[in-house]
Amino acid sequence: MSVIDLGASDYSLMLHNELIEKSEVKVSFNDKTYSVFRDDGMSIEQVRDVDNKALFFAESRYLTGDNDAEYWMLSEIKNELNGKIRKRFPTAHPACDCLDEDIELNNGRSYKNPYYLESESIADVFSQIQRGEITLTQTMIVPVYAYIHSDITVSLNPFGCRFDSGIIGFMLVSLSMLKEWGHNVKTGYLTSKHKSLIQTVFDSEINDIESVFRNKYCLVQHEDGYYVSSHIDHLKENLH
Repeated sequence: MSVIDLGASDYSLMLHNELIEKSEVKVSFNDKTYSVFRDDGMSIEQVRDVDNKALFFAESRYLTGDNDAEYWMLSEIKNELNGKIRKRFPTAHPACDCLDEDIELNNGRSYKNPYYLESESIADVFSQIQRGEITLTQTMIVPVYAYIHSDITVSLNPFGCRFDSGIIGFMLVSLSMLKEWGHNVKTGYLTSKHKSLIQTVFDSEINDIESVFRNKYCLVQHEDGYYVSSHIDHLKENLH
């Protein structure tokens, strides 16, 4: 059995290709040899079981998002819109919210609700955003696209094939979530710096999902016999 040197610049690609064909591959690092196996049990739920992650909604037989993700996404959006209602209409009836077509004031007058959500479907809400009917300044939501043809590939960018691809879900991060993660938030809206940070989160999580689909997780056996799960690209960090 050949041994892959983890000091090689292309070790990740070599190891990935070997694990597609073989159940066990030998690797060497710092004068030690380890056995590496495909981690066929790694799931999207496991790689997303981390702190400080985006809300991820998807419902299909190919990909399932987080539990109750649609509910929590809508909660973040409704909190923002209801806050805007209170600021713009300080004398609005306490029961008024973004699901009401009209804003009822305490003096009996009413106005068309500029923050009206037509539906509690996150797909419909995103469509409203795309049409410019509502604007979010404290919440960033992006569609997740999938190309499905014998296997599945996901991306934050649309695919060229209109027959086998389309939107499969959504990811969301809000200003309040950034605060919960410990970021120093001094504004009442997402700045360009916030949006850049959130985009990095989205990109990283899509990469994690893709890594599961591409079988890029492995199990490495240490000298004392126990196994550690690792992404192939970060294997050296999990060796000692």
